[in-house]
Amino acid sequence: MSATKQKIITRTLNVTATWATNVLSCSTGATNHYLTTGDIVTLVTPNAPQELIKVAVTVTSGTAFTVPASDQFSTFTVGVVIIPTWRTGVATPLAPIAIPTRDANGSGIIQATNIVGAATSTFTVSGSVDGVGFISIGSLIVPASTGGTISLVIPSYWVYYQIGVTSIGAATAVQLTHSF
Repeated sequence: MSATKQKIITRTLNVTATWATNVLSCSTGATNHYLTTGDIVTLVTPNAPQELIKVAVTVTSGTAFTVPASDQFSTFTVGVVIIPTWRTGVATPLAPIAIPTRDANGSGIIQATNIVGAATSTFTVSGSVDGVGFISIGSLIVPASTGGTISLVIPSYWVYYQIGVTSIGAATAVQLTHSF
């Protein structure tokens, strides 16, 4: 199969923020962000001139972090943080994802890559034709070494897929992508 498009499967959380002296202090409220200092994120808001793309965070608590930001982001008070990695502690399944345009073979691939860490991680993948009733397609057991990758083919008859987090190893970050 040759995939035509590849997209990172991200986590998105609502944030509130305050700006002072070239630092944007962000809070996810009561929701744990599962970030570590140095993780790269993108921040998007309706009331700033542009996105803060691929900025490194400094974690101040399980629900707060800071990022460097010039004064043009002083109006950033609410928005979302887009997180491209899945870290230890994340246990929430993703909402069903509609499968986009497929390649000539009609199949798709979900891939999981160990970005950093020395522990195994496991994800489940389910498929659905209506976005309501899901049936297990298989599991992704991500190798315990940085750079380790595993893939799972999604057959062409599934219209939706859903990923569940079974476990993410200690001090490990995994990136999930889909290709169609």
